[in-house]
Amino acid sequence: MKFKEGYLLILLIIISLFTKAQTNYSRLFQVDSVATLKINIDEVNWQFLTNDPERKDYVPAKISGFEETLDSVGIRFKGSYGTLWSCVDEQNNITCNKLSLKLDFNLYKKGQNFLGFKKFNLHSMTRDPSKMREKLAYDLYREVGIPAPLTTWVRVFINGKNYGVYALIEQIDNQFLKRNWGNSDGFLFKEAYPNNMDTNYLMSHQKNHKSVNGTKPYLDFAQNTIAANEKADLNKHINMANWVTYLAVEQLINNWDGITTFYCSPMGICNPHNFYWYVQDGKFEPIIWDVDLTFGVKEFWKNHAEWYEDVTNCNIVEYPGGAFLRSSQCDGLLQFTKKYYFEEYKNQLQSLISNKIVSGDISKKIEQYKNLLAPLLKDELNEKAWKMEVDKLENNIYYLAEKERLWLTNKSLEKLKIDFSQPQTFESWQSLKVTSELSGNYSVGSSVKSSISQNNLIAEFEISNQLDGSNGWAILEIPVKSGSNLNLQKALVFNLKTNWNGPMNITLNSENYTKPDVSEYFGWNIFIDENTTQIILKFDEIELQKWANVNQNSSLQEVLNSVSGIQISPFKQHDEKLQNPIRIEISKISVLKD
Repeated sequence: MKFKEGYLLILLIIISLFTKAQTNYSRLFQVDSVATLKINIDEVNWQFLTNDPERKDYVPAKISGFEETLDSVGIRFKGSYGTLWSCVDEQNNITCNKLSLKLDFNLYKKGQNFLGFKKFNLHSMTRDPSKMREKLAYDLYREVGIPAPLTTWVRVFINGKNYGVYALIEQIDNQFLKRNWGNSDGFLFKEAYPNNMDTNYLMSHQKNHKSVNGTKPYLDFAQNTIAANEKADLNKHINMANWVTYLAVEQLINNWDGITTFYCSPMGICNPHNFYWYVQDGKFEPIIWDVDLTFGVKEFWKNHAEWYEDVTNCNIVEYPGGAFLRSSQCDGLLQFTKKYYFEEYKNQLQSLISNKIVSGDISKKIEQYKNLLAPLLKDELNEKAWKMEVDKLENNIYYLAEKERLWLTNKSLEKLKIDFSQPQTFESWQSLKVTSELSGNYSVGSSVKSSISQNNLIAEFEISNQLDGSNGWAILEIPVKSGSNLNLQKALVFNLKTNWNGPMNITLNSENYTKPDVSEYFGWNIFIDENTTQIILKFDEIELQKWANVNQNSSLQEVLNSVSGIQISPFKQHDEKLQNPIRIEISKISVLKD
């Protein structure tokens, strides 16, 4: 009997430990609430960190949260250019509201952990105005079977000061490997791509089992990639089904800083970054990392070929900002993928669009996360501005999905932009979300929305009084086919109807402004009323918006040479009350030629 009782006790302990281990993930990475994490650091140590944030040295701290308290926890700032270097000036002064942090619970007390975790990361989300990109991106990778960090949000207090909401990101380490593969027997590498035969370089990127040289699989993979000429030739090195899925997600979310962008050193060595590999039994599995710059619609590296686009040469090209890139199709693995697995890639991309975007799945997540974050972010952000950024994010997601859907059907998104070679109506615009926003500190209830109905582009601006008593703009931005040249044209013509009686500003966007980060450029100030059915905007009457004090050096000829968009802004005085939303319905846009 005693033996049975003892056996039962051991079994209960094992079950208890297992249950606790399972519970730790759900306790830390909560999905329905945002916990508070309190960090206390001795003032001398805090000064040590803040006096030179880029040194990345740890100091001890006390951590409280999730009903746990630990002393002697290692803490330091983390990040690279976007979230650390760009947030520190030449005198080492911190210029951002907050910096990302790494917490190491095992550093000063071996065996210490926080809810079973040895490390985790607190990301400042400085470059993500929506505060959702990392969560949405990592969720998406995991949902399609690609290992990715667990993510949630926490409120962080440091020495009693509220630093706002951070993204809590799981550390990619042996524990991460065990959660995803059931073991950590294989080798974990960070940002080491299988096109490099330098064992010293590869070993410097090996993150676990460092007493063992894990580079042989890399050498085998790289050599066999060069010689591969059959579809099954790389099966022993990489799970190609997972690989094309990884590429499909990266493409859909526009992860321009990921595994398909090859940055080159002055020595001519080109490698991508922001990824890990887990190599077990010689087989490679990709792991995504660092996705705070995803879901953007801007072409960051202008005219840089997509990973699958064939190129005529593999020269290194310099891009603005001092980056040197080589085309992705110059890489052996991506060449092989394009040649033998391109249909599988396209099928995965189509599945993603249908099951995650068109289904409304991602919109539901955005709404859920917006409701969760709204009460907390108002302490550090303008709530109205943040909600506009969330709306932009959602528009971007659908824009990116539509762009890829059209590519899959051999169509171009350019067809959904104004083509000035002929009068433009809106029959083909049904699936395009036109960008619209409010600029200014408006009171709750203000909104602007756009839609396409019965072949007309309709914009409704519902604008309440502004909180700060200043003027502001409601903006509808209509995209124009890239590179449109209006230099030899006489005027723009809009056919429309409206209920608005008052001033309206129409401006041209162009890639040729001297300050492309400013949105008010050459344009016209006009007055319209409910009887207006057509407006003619003559180019010899266009003005530079000198009140904005920007782009004085831009010439009109250069701007008209490459128009990229048209912005329409009905202008309302801050104290003017509207009985009904401003409605503008555009049926046709055309060019009046000389």
